[in-house]
Amino acid sequence: MVKLCFQMIVYNSDYVLGEALRSVLSVAPMVVTEGPCGYWARTGAETSDDRTNAILEAHSDYGKGIIGIVHGQFLEKDEMVRASEHLIPKDTTHVFVVDSDEVWRSADLRHVISLLQEWDLDSMGFTADSFFGGFDRILTGFERDFEVIRIQRWYPGATWATHRPPTVVDPFGRPWAQARHMGHTETLRRGISMPHYSYTFPKQAWMKHLYYSGYSPGITIPDYPTKVFLPWVEGDGEQRHRIEKEWKGVHNFIPSYRGKCFTEQFAGKHPEEIMYSMPELIERFDQEVEWLKDQQ
Repeated sequence: MVKLCFQMIVYNSDYVLGEALRSVLSVAPMVVTEGPCGYWARTGAETSDDRTNAILEAHSDYGKGIIGIVHGQFLEKDEMVRASEHLIPKDTTHVFVVDSDEVWRSADLRHVISLLQEWDLDSMGFTADSFFGGFDRILTGFERDFEVIRIQRWYPGATWATHRPPTVVDPFGRPWAQARHMGHTETLRRGISMPHYSYTFPKQAWMKHLYYSGYSPGITIPDYPTKVFLPWVEGDGEQRHRIEKEWKGVHNFIPSYRGKCFTEQFAGKHPEEIMYSMPELIERFDQEVEWLKDQQ
């Protein structure tokens, strides 16, 4: 019998956090690590200063509930994901990592659980629908081709080897993805994808640029939020095409580091929680465009 527990690490990520929580908490409980790591911890930040903590508190009893939260400052994301692993219930068979900007479709979650049980899977990977500059277009290239491993078998004494990529090893030290694993091409073939609202909002682009520029200097496009993201958002079809041609896509990593990463029209369906909130999300997006203009 599959018994899931969701796990999330989060810091200043209130964009679609409520939608992400509501999309999964009806299925299983969650443990959370909240706080700054890396670049943000080095700035002296101690905890989220947006609505992240308020949203976590508001959803603590939603569905199966957020059964534990660890707050702190962390060296990096490996430390963050390990910080709350002791809160995972001992009878958990699989840990399902979900980012604060991932929102799942209810039908896909039901399908995932049935596949875990039917095939007695140790791990599952997914293809991301990574939204860029709004809600109509997604990233292709490495963002589309990359396998995002989200579900791995859990057992008493298990621990995270790494967060990037998400890796839990079996009792013999082997990654679960080398065992009974269903990969992203197979889950996509079955109609399951992972809606990832990762480059949707202007402040997201700003925050990600600061973090990754500090995480590994030299891999990001200088002044990316105002040099690439904002002109693309405000541009018409011809202007967007010109920007994507110049940068071999629109991702904040430099092309020589990440390869091509163009956009394409999203042809799928948004999760239910996103559709419910769409008017408010679009209003926030428009406000943040104006904010980003002021940063130039």
